[in-house]
Amino acid sequence: MSRISSQTAMPGPVSRARNKATSVDRAATALQLLLVEDEPAIAQMYRLELEQAGYAVAIAADGIIALELTQRIRPDVIVLDLRLPRLDGLGVLTRLKASGETAAIPVVIVSNDSEPRVVAEASRLGASEYLLKSRTSPTALAERVAHWARAASIARKAWRDRYG
Repeated sequence: MSRISSQTAMPGPVSRARNKATSVDRAATALQLLLVEDEPAIAQMYRLELEQAGYAVAIAADGIIALELTQRIRPDVIVLDLRLPRLDGLGVLTRLKASGETAAIPVVIVSNDSEPRVVAEASRLGASEYLLKSRTSPTALAERVAHWARAASIARKAWRDRYG
């Protein structure tokens, strides 16, 4: 597999699993996901499963590209690794949650860093969930993303109903 360039990050095509109607598929219809992962094999592994679940997936290979893509595509959910070039995941999370435009986007951390101090810091900064990469299959990630996408959708609807 070729290395994902930190200079370009292109949204992947949306593909649906044929003859497979699951709750993940229904919940994910037409939702945009930003996957922030610098390891190409891991990014592609997660991307394939998420696209099969019906998400439009954009990949950013570093923290700076992640912030730029967030502004451009306005993802429904962000899946964020912590160990990234140029700007680490906690730096990305800090900036996302500090901006009124992106603070409400659910951010699911997927990292191999299980140090309690790091997990606590991610939670304090506003991560929606913290998953250990070594214990999170692509299918499990798709299920958790579906949960957060539903939660975000409900929150957006409630806001529209209240404020127009």
